[in-house]
Amino acid sequence: MSQEEDKILLYPSYNAMSRPAMFWGVPIMSLVGLFLAAVIVFVITFTLLSFVWALVALLPFVIAVCGLRIMTSIDDRYVRRVRFSIHRLWLNLKHGKQLLLTPYSPLWSQYYGKRFSQQRVIAGTVKSPVDVLPSPRTHDDSERV
Repeated sequence: MSQEEDKILLYPSYNAMSRPAMFWGVPIMSLVGLFLAAVIVFVITFTLLSFVWALVALLPFVIAVCGLRIMTSIDDRYVRRVRFSIHRLWLNLKHGKQLLLTPYSPLWSQYYGKRFSQQRVIAGTVKSPVDVLPSPRTHDDSERV
C-alpha cells in the first residue's frame, strides 16, 4: 500500500501538449511561411531572370531553415521566446520602459489621474449631482409650465 502511495504518476504526453508541431526539426508554421515566401521569390526570380538566379535567390531561405533547425534542436520553444522578446523590445521603444501591463501615454494623466486628484472635495468646489438637478416646482412659479 505504501508503494502505491509513493508511486509517482507520470503522464508523458502532458509536456508535449505545449510544444509546437515539428517537421524535420522545424516548427511547421515557420516552415510553411518560409516555404511560401521561397516559392514566391523563386517564381518571380525565374520569370524575370533565369533558373540559376532563382536557385541563388533560394539560398537565404535554405539558410533560414537550417538556422531554425539548429535553434529548435536546443530548445523547441526558442522561436516563441525570440518572437516575444522582439515584441517586448518594440513596445519598449514605442512606449518607454514604464510599460507594465498597458502602454503609458502622458496624455492620460490629465484625463484620468490628474483630473480626479486635483478636485477639492472638502473645499466645496465640486458640485454634487443633486445640486445640478432643477429645483422642485412650487405653486407660484409662473415660468414653468
